[in-house]
Amino acid sequence: MQDTKGDQQKDRRADRVVILLLLRILKFALGLWLALLLNQNLPFKSFFRAVVLLPWVVPTVLSALAFWWIYDSQFSILSWSLIRLGVIDGPINFLGDANNARASVIAASPTFSTSIVGCRSFHTGTASRPSGAQYRKACGSYSASELPPLR
Repeated sequence: MQDTKGDQQKDRRADRVVILLLLRILKFALGLWLALLLNQNLPFKSFFRAVVLLPWVVPTVLSALAFWWIYDSQFSILSWSLIRLGVIDGPINFLGDANNARASVIAASPTFSTSIVGCRSFHTGTASRPSGAQYRKACGSYSASELPPLR
């Protein structure tokens, strides 16, 4: 008996669910193990905690460096592109003028929170920005200022 297309799709969905569950369990186990390990009295504990935070911090730092390059007063890729297209005559001082700086920060800020909002949407099952209660349920009630310091 041949597999129908519907049977193949069901098999693929089942495979995805199994992989998703296994990865969630593995991530939880690894996170719990790291938390318990880093809660012990270890030499260089602060260093190891910082290393664990690197995957969370690096994307934000790289985004900041990219926007620094995009908005640079002398070597801005945005100004260069606009000059090459003939839209403007000279480079734009994006961060030197108050109005340009305000617009530049507003334009850049969504990229710094997109991954966090995506994470929130995934955890809460909503496509839009979750309410405060949904956020606390999915991501906890701590804000960055309330987190305990690394020791």
